[in-house]
Amino acid sequence: MSPIDVASEVKPSTPTALVASKCAASTLHSPALRSAVLPGNEKRDAMQHSTETMMKSNPTGQKRTDLTKVAACVDACFDCARTCTGCADSCLGETKVDMLKQCIRLNQDCADLCIATGQVLSRVGTGSATISRSLVAACAAACAECATECEKHAKTHEHCRLCAEACRRCEAACKAISAA
Repeated sequence: MSPIDVASEVKPSTPTALVASKCAASTLHSPALRSAVLPGNEKRDAMQHSTETMMKSNPTGQKRTDLTKVAACVDACFDCARTCTGCADSCLGETKVDMLKQCIRLNQDCADLCIATGQVLSRVGTGSATISRSLVAACAAACAECATECEKHAKTHEHCRLCAEACRRCEAACKAISAA
C-alpha cells in the first residue's frame, strides 16, 4: 500500500494518520516522484536537471565546464543499470533460460559497472582522473557488449530490445565525456 493509500484510509484524528498524511504529502512533492510520472525524454530531462543542479551546487563543481555532459552520463549510467537489472530478471522468467545465460551475465556485469561509474562521476570534487577515465571506458565497453548480446534477442524479447537501447545510450554518454 502506498503512502497515499495509507493516508486516505486512516482517520485524520489519529497520530498514524498525521504521519501518513505528512509522508504522502512529502512524497508528492519529491522531485523523484514528479520525474517518475513524466514520460520518456521529459523524465530524463528532469532527472538530468536534478543531477546537474546538484553537481553545480558543489563548490568544486562550480568551477567545471563539463558538468552537463557528466550529469547526462551519470543519469545514463543509472538508467542503464536499472534496465539491465530488469532485463536479467525478465530473462530468468523466460522459458528458455539456458539460451539467455550470456545475456543475464552481461546484464549483471553491465549494471554493476554502470552503478560504479555513476557513483564515481557523481563525486564532483577532486578525485582521480585516471580512475574516472578507466571506469568510463570500462562502462562504455560493457554497455557495447551487453547491447550487442541483447540485440540478438530483441526480436523475441521486448526487455532485451529496451535493454539494448539503454546500453547504447549509456555507451554514447560515456564516449561523449571521454572525448571532452
